[in-house]
Order: sequence, then structure tokens, then C-alpha cells
Amino acid sequence: GKNVNTKKINEEVTIKSYCYNDDCKTNEDSINALTAYIFMEFKNSINQHDYNKYDECFLMWLSDKLLKMYYESKGKNVKKGFVYLITLNQAYDKYLKQHKVKLNYWDLFDNIKGLKEANLIYMAEFYKLLNNICKTIADYKDNGAGTDSYFKGKNVNTKKINEEVTIKSYCYNDDCKTNEDSINALTAYIFMEFKNSINQHDYNKYDECFLMWLSDKLLKMYYESKGKNVKKGFVYLITLNQAYDKYLKQHKVKLNYWDLFDNIKGLKEANLIYMAEFYKLLNNICKTIADYKDNGAG
Repeated sequence: GKNVNTKKINEEVTIKSYCYNDDCKTNEDSINALTAYIFMEFKNSINQHDYNKYDECFLMWLSDKLLKMYYESKGKNVKKGFVYLITLNQAYDKYLKQHKVKLNYWDLFDNIKGLKEANLIYMAEFYKLLNNICKTIADYKDNGAGTDSYFKGKNVNTKKINEEVTIKSYCYNDDCKTNEDSINALTAYIFMEFKNSINQHDYNKYDECFLMWLSDKLLKMYYESKGKNVKKGFVYLITLNQAYDKYLKQHKVKLNYWDLFDNIKGLKEANLIYMAEFYKLLNNICKTIADYKDNGAG
């Protein structure tokens, strides 16, 4: 819901210790204490080198909470989806600033003042979007893309693939002989496992994430083909479609999954490096959100 369980906050000694006078009386007191607690727990859990690396995620999380308070203040007149002209900073000043907390965490974000002045609705919506993307990536991992455990660096463990009956069943002639055979079979397996696990209504909703995952695997094959001449970080002019044609198309698989993405042909023509890097970026953001949840934001 929109409110914090203040009773529960006061029962948690570590969180309650951030309440002013060691007692949270209001919803706002509780949100402030919880925010300070999460902030410190997360900072203590990461390397000094990464100390300010994920502050943007923290502000997105806080925006989500402040937007709920803002909507509540509008009452029946609220228009959800309408972009109200209120910044994150204005929302903080309005709802939390006057509620004292032992750690003045807000000033610690002055290194990203620009983000504090971002529109509250956009910040909260971006948090929701990232949460949905992270859920999708987690779903891929739960429904097969723990499949990443089948990889030894850039190559698939073909022996392991052939030991897994459900994955092996996607190999042409029920036997994967090469790295490419194995990647194709593994990709088809993940595709079907994921499709079978979601509602028909969401059937094509997360295909973009699937193509990003595949881009990551194809980029490793592309880099391997370059050998010692590879320049990692250089934006080679190769599309995802070209990489698929070059490395996987000629290797037969029982499910021709590639044609099933014709509804997003534009993405198949995206630069392979950008697609793979976007996958890595999302994985890092998701790890950050998960860290916040593990260290209190749950």
C-alpha cells in the first residue's frame, strides 16, 4: 500500500534506531527512518570504490514512495498517468523534510542534484519499469536462463546440455555436437519455458529481454572470431541479425525461434554491441535493486 507499517518499524530495533528520539510516530517518520536505514545498510554492504555508484536507484525507489503520498494528498481528484509538475526535491520538502531523522541522508545526494530536480512521476515510473524488467530477467533465470550456468565463458558445456533431457530434446536429431548446436538448443528451450510460464496476455511482452540475452551470447562468439585483434569497447558495425545469420542460422534446431521475433524486426537489426551492453547494464541495475531489497528495501 501507500503507508509504512509504523508498528512493525518500531518493533525492528535496527530501523527504529534511525527514528528521532528512537520512536516513529507517523507514516512520514517511518518512511524517513526506513530510508535512512536502507541507505546505510546498502552503503555498508558495498566497496568504497562503488560508494556513490547506485545513488540513482535509491532516488528512484524513494520517488516511488513519495509519489504514493502525493497521490494520496490529491484524494479523489487524482489523475493517475497525468504528469503533474512536481519534482522529487519538492516532494521530499513537502512530505519528509519536516520529519526529523537521525541521519540527514538527503544532503548526501548533492552530488546528483540534477536528479533531485527530476519530475517525480517520471522517476517513479522509471523505477516501476526497471522493476518489471528485473522481474523479466529473473523469470528467464528461473525458467532456464540459469542456463547461464551451462556456459563456460563464451562456450556452452555441450556435454552438460546432452545430459539434460529437456534441453537435449531441442537439439537436431536429439544430439548437440557443437557449441553452436548447444546455444541454439538452449535458446529454444529458454524461449519455450518462458512462454509456457506466462499469461497469454503477456505472450510477446518480454521478447526484447530475450533478444538482449541472446545478444550477450552472440557477442562473445563474435569477439572470439576476432581473436587477438578484438578491440573490446569498440563499436563494430554488426547487427544482431547479422550475428545470428553468421553463427547460428546454419545450425539446425527443432524450433525455429528466430522467425517468431518478426514482430520486433527493428530490434533484430539493432547493433549487436549496444544490445549486449544494454543487457549487462540491466543486469547491474537489477543487482542493485536486489541489493536494496536484501539490505532493507524489502
